[in-house]
Amino acid sequence: GDPLIARVKAGQRAEAEDEVRRAGKAVLVSAAVLPLRDVRDAAVKQTEDNSALQDSAISSARTTLIIGAMALIGIAVALAMLLSRAIARPVGAITQIMGDLATGRTDLAVPDVDRRDELGDMARAVLVFRDAAIAKQAAESEAARAEAAQRMVVETVSAHLSELANGNLTATIETDFPASYGVVKTNFNNAITGLRTLISSVAEATATIRIGSDEIAQASEDLARRTEANAASLEETSAAVT
Repeated sequence: GDPLIARVKAGQRAEAEDEVRRAGKAVLVSAAVLPLRDVRDAAVKQTEDNSALQDSAISSARTTLIIGAMALIGIAVALAMLLSRAIARPVGAITQIMGDLATGRTDLAVPDVDRRDELGDMARAVLVFRDAAIAKQAAESEAARAEAAQRMVVETVSAHLSELANGNLTATIETDFPASYGVVKTNFNNAITGLRTLISSVAEATATIRIGSDEIAQASEDLARRTEANAASLEETSAAVT
């Protein structure tokens, strides 16, 4: 190396380059370099084998990725179906029941009330709403029945009072009243019975008075006739005496 450096410093660069080329050619054909060619060939072959293995690995990885993607898609579809069955359908059913309750239907069976998750809580809340609606309907029905019973009682009593005002003392109530209005029927009938008894007593007393008055009138008439007869007799006697 030193002679070559000296030539380059001396301005003989081209000659130094030629000498290096000649030395390189001599080295490439020397016995010391031939084993290196074998090493290079082995390295090249190994590189090619590694490249083939790498290509095979890439192909396998691509196939694995495709299969994995398809598997993930299948898993996603399966999970979607499971979630649909586990969540979407129960939520849809509860929503439908809520809509039916809003329209006034109470003959509904609430599903999933035994679940221990949020859907079970929702179902139990809907069950409370349904029971409240049933209780409200029962209260409204009871109020309607009570109103109808009250109306029937008022109309019946009014009709019988009208008959009583027209002089019908036999206008007792025979219609069955609800238990809560039974005392009204009893008191009305008792009042009718008492009034009928009172008026009967008055009628009997009036009849007795009328009979007594007739007897007095008859007696007065008899007395008048006797008095008239006595007067006539007295007149005759007076005439005879005269």
